[in-house]
Amino acid sequence: GGGGRVMEGVEDGFAAVRYHSLEVDESELRGNVRVLAGCARQGGLRGEVVMAIEVVGKPGAAPVVGLQFHPESVGTEAGGRMVGNFAGLVREW
Repeated sequence: GGGGRVMEGVEDGFAAVRYHSLEVDESELRGNVRVLAGCARQGGLRGEVVMAIEVVGKPGAAPVVGLQFHPESVGTEAGGRMVGNFAGLVREW
């Protein structure tokens, strides 16, 4: 695990530059997959779009994180923090 640390220090409700492609169906996620972030659907649709997940592995396993937005974009608030947090995970692993 540990992938949730990518979001450490990031305020809820941050603006992000999103990908507009595939979407994860949260009801299909199993066991060791945890949702880290989501956003409201557009066009008045109910529910949230999954925007970040982690796969919680065994102790010592490599962190696995999936993002559905561009943390490296200047248009993503706290993107630098997320990239830095991820770099810290990689260094520790």
